[in-house]
Amino acid sequence: MASTSISFTARRLTRHAILTAGTCGSLISMTSALAGPLDYLATSPYLLGSWNGQRERLADAGVTFEFTYTNEAAHNLSGGTDRLTRAAQQLAAGVSVDLDKLWGVRHTTFNFELTDRFGRSLDADANLGTSQQTQEIYGRGQTVWLTKMTLDRTFIDGRLLVSIGRDSEGQSFDVSDCNFQNLALCGPQASNLYGDYAMSWPGSVWMGRVKYDTTASTYVQAGVYQQSPTYYEASWERRNAWLPTGAGGTDGAVLPVEFGFTPTLNGLKGTYKLGFMYNTGGQPDLVRDVNGNLRALTGLPAGQSSSSYNAYIAVAQQLTGKDGGEGLTVNLRGVWGDRATSALDRQMSLGFEYKEPFHRAGDRIGVGMAATHSSSRAADYQATYNALHPADASAVGRGYETTYELFYSWRVVPTVSLQPDLQYIVHPGGTSQNANAFVVGLKSTVYF
Repeated sequence: MASTSISFTARRLTRHAILTAGTCGSLISMTSALAGPLDYLATSPYLLGSWNGQRERLADAGVTFEFTYTNEAAHNLSGGTDRLTRAAQQLAAGVSVDLDKLWGVRHTTFNFELTDRFGRSLDADANLGTSQQTQEIYGRGQTVWLTKMTLDRTFIDGRLLVSIGRDSEGQSFDVSDCNFQNLALCGPQASNLYGDYAMSWPGSVWMGRVKYDTTASTYVQAGVYQQSPTYYEASWERRNAWLPTGAGGTDGAVLPVEFGFTPTLNGLKGTYKLGFMYNTGGQPDLVRDVNGNLRALTGLPAGQSSSSYNAYIAVAQQLTGKDGGEGLTVNLRGVWGDRATSALDRQMSLGFEYKEPFHRAGDRIGVGMAATHSSSRAADYQATYNALHPADASAVGRGYETTYELFYSWRVVPTVSLQPDLQYIVHPGGTSQNANAFVVGLKSTVYF
């Protein structure tokens, strides 16, 4: 009971700290505004401004802060059992310390970040039956997470990076932009799809990672990440996810490796990634029980595989415009998991984003589609279970859930963006038993 109280206190303190900083910063900004126009709103990258110059002075000394608030609202016009509106939210607070500038520890940086997630899921409350969430920000428990606590050091003129501490696979491997609101089109697919052993934002585990730039446009990286089922238990998340100590119960390690190519084609940069993750801790078998018999028949606990794995590719290439500026970029991604343990065994996505449409700095248009496939082995288990327990039957998904999304991100001022979006999900959960869902969303982001 005491640990639960501490967790609640941590959440209140996280929100209180950010809101207090916001209040103080706003007072400073308002004081400055009284002496002149509110020009800083049109130019400052932070809503709280420079803290009367303190932010710049701290940055010069090697200490930089980042505070963000994100809200993802969604309403289903069709699909599910109810017509509902739900909002999922996130507060994030982070600090990066250049120890070379601050204390003379050469080529070394310390990073720390806490994330608080709260709100409701449209997919769950409206019973959409989706495999991929319409609000990507919902997940990993509605609680405070220690998202990052790493010590990074570079060697060999910056070509070799060594990172140790608490982090997730998804923050370094299969890294992709997360500009869409649907999870199928957002962020690292490998960690999203196989997040029961490959940790994704905002969670973290104990880890070590090495990255080496083999040439100016190629790299290879590998890591060792703690694997413990405890990290994925809701009760542990609520009480302990914010603590730097991490979880016990280690039963293996996740070993990711990635090869990257970052060419410049026709003056426009791109990134091409090929990766593989191997989990030595294994995962529950989808069909067989601990004795090797059909789990749907015996009702016994699932058998444990000796290992599990996934492989992925990720391509992002700017096609038109100015390098890094206005223009069209294509994103193509795919991930595949092992058949024995992966309820979702593959996913492919294709997205196009146009940066700075109408010459509006910070604005962005995006359109994308993704196909997420439900495992036939998982479907066989569910079909057998349904036949034996008709009163407790669930939809059987053995096909593709196909997601389409269109968004326009409007940068109101440099510190605030509003992003309305339309999502259409065909065969949620990979089955025609679930009605297609048409979802209207609004993603709001504030940079403090």
